[in-house]
Amino acid sequence: MNSIFNFSKSSKMNDWEIVNDDVMGGLSIASFELNRDGDVEFKGNVSTANNGGFASVRYRFNKKNIEGKEMITIRLRGDSKPYQFRIKS
Repeated sequence: MNSIFNFSKSSKMNDWEIVNDDVMGGLSIASFELNRDGDVEFKGNVSTANNGGFASVRYRFNKKNIEGKEMITIRLRGDSKPYQFRIKS
């Protein structure tokens, strides 16, 4: 399996960008950090005040050749809240 990003093999956390609703006046906050166990934690508080309501993290990378690929695998542990994974060209 070819990984785009493997947190256990890299500490380049600065390549990830937090984008919260404060870009449009909202009050949500979030963080994306490597913990002591080597896992990444995305956490924060989403607020609907001031027409807000989202917190996100982004990773931009160079185009990848995905010819012949059929799936994306994500390993994560959640908190039973709904989340979205978005990918685009």
